[in-house]
Amino acid sequence: MYAFLPGFEQIDVEPPAGADPELVFFFDSGNLERSGSSVKQIASHATIVNIDHHPSNSRFGDINVIEPEASAVGQMVMEMLDHFDFQITPTIAINLYVALLTDTGGFRHENTTPRALEDAARLARLGADPGHIATQVYKMRSRPHRDAGLQDASRDHLEAQRSGPGDDAHRARRQADMGEGDAPDAA
Repeated sequence: MYAFLPGFEQIDVEPPAGADPELVFFFDSGNLERSGSSVKQIASHATIVNIDHHPSNSRFGDINVIEPEASAVGQMVMEMLDHFDFQITPTIAINLYVALLTDTGGFRHENTTPRALEDAARLARLGADPGHIATQVYKMRSRPHRDAGLQDASRDHLEAQRSGPGDDAHRARRQADMGEGDAPDAA
């Protein structure tokens, strides 16, 4: 679903064999269990930095940066980058925009604040393409077969309006052919 993101191909599901990380960052993860089986490979001596915006976070890190006022962890990361005068490149802007878009449900959830919209606008100015990103993120969620079914139902409804109630048997057979109902017995 997110393979279009710049840098996606560089993500490893598990740490390389023999790796013994000393510093591990967790983003948008309410607890360690939510982070998958790779967590077991983290050495007990590693410093864990937990960055999240959910107030329900279990604060499992050695360092916990929890900001419930943020709409998304992407906002928090953007603030950190700004704080350390780190340039937000188009690649970074795209990834942060996706974090903001998805955490706000496409800017439809109640956590969509003026700050979230201002940050989204800034990320667009820095190189994120909102239209392209929304298409990529939500294309997997589209249901063309449902849309086709809706079109068929609408067409059937219009045909019923034009032909009247006497054509019910024809509509029932058509729906049965589409797997939507039982065809009436032939007379």
